Amino acid sequence: MKSNRNHRSAGFTLIEMMIVVAIIGILAAVALPSYRNYVLRGKIVDGTNKLTFLRAKMEQFYQDNRTYEGKTSACSTAGNYDTTEFKFSCTDVGSSAYTVVAKGQGGLSDFEYTINASGTMATTGLPSDWGTAKSGCWITKPGGTC
Repeated sequence: MKSNRNHRSAGFTLIEMMIVVAIIGILAAVALPSYRNYVLRGKIVDGTNKLTFLRAKMEQFYQDNRTYEGKTSACSTAGNYDTTEFKFSCTDVGSSAYTVVAKGQGGLSDFEYTINASGTMATTGLPSDWGTAKSGCWITKPGGTC
């Protein structure tokens, strides 16, 4: 007769399953914030690209009219370029100056970027965990570096 003492059932023990769950939890805790920042960075590019586009349109308008003011300037129609992530507007529009503003919406509501007639870029709003806002560049990644 065979003895059942040497026979071991196949499968995982509770301890092995708990170890796997703990490893998955640790990986998720590291990966999810990185993925969130990756997605945000991709959406920010849309806003900064449209800012440079609007600046180019304003410069084209200036070349034709020798002023930035006008009903057909890009600043007068900046709202037409709004997306689900950014709302665009202009401030300080005059005959020789303007500032185009991209204000984040929804999940990007803490972000705000600007560019003016002289080409100066500025980050005027950021989430606190991304660093501090600064003039002279657009901060597009956590850590406050351009």
